Amino acid sequence: MSSKNIPEEVRKLIIHSLSTIADEPSISAIAAAVQHDPSADVRAAAIEELQWLGSAETLITALHDKSAAVRRAAARALACRRFSSDTSAAVTALVATLRRDKNVSVREEALRAIAQQDTSVAVDVLNVLIEVLINDISPTVRAAAALSLSRISGDSSAVVDALLAALGDKSQKVRAAAAIGLGRLDENVIERNVIINALTRAFANDSVTVKNAVVVALQALGASEVLVALAGG
Repeated sequence: MSSKNIPEEVRKLIIHSLSTIADEPSISAIAAAVQHDPSADVRAAAIEELQWLGSAETLITALHDKSAAVRRAAARALACRRFSSDTSAAVTALVATLRRDKNVSVREEALRAIAQQDTSVAVDVLNVLIEVLINDISPTVRAAAALSLSRISGDSSAVVDALLAALGDKSQKVRAAAAIGLGRLDENVIERNVIINALTRAFANDSVTVKNAVVVALQALGASEVLVALAGG
């Protein structure tokens, strides 16, 4: 019987059942569903089952699927496979998706996935995230870039400079994310006083949303003296 003649929900159940068996023929069958099932919902479901199984090759290929939902699922699945032997290939593919994909939610998932990888294997990742933070047309994606930068190992001064600049973004969502990102940086970062001063200025001059983000960031930085001063008005 052709799989096309089997209802979608049943095909999803078959795929899930195969993932619990997880032998080589089962994994191959799930990968085939990702590549060939006519239903985007089934392909996305197969990706979810495949995220812990086999190599990342099928997931990387799925980043080119015609369905945004499938591409989003592929990026999300790659985020779960951090520090695997496929990390370098995954990061390269996710960076390409970030630059190429026109769907905001796909780019956002790609950013999150990049931040979960061992990015020391891809020296251009930091520059790509900074480029996205500055230039992406979507405030949601720029905000995700700000949060992702705070998790990336690399040139801390470049990250600090980018996040400080993002405190001036036209979108309060991005400004708030930049504040949160600054609060997540290593407590030993040499620009700590510069960061705290910038956050204090943002608190004085920005919206309630950004003020709340600044308070969270100052708490994370252990800047009790600043919080005490703010509490006193």
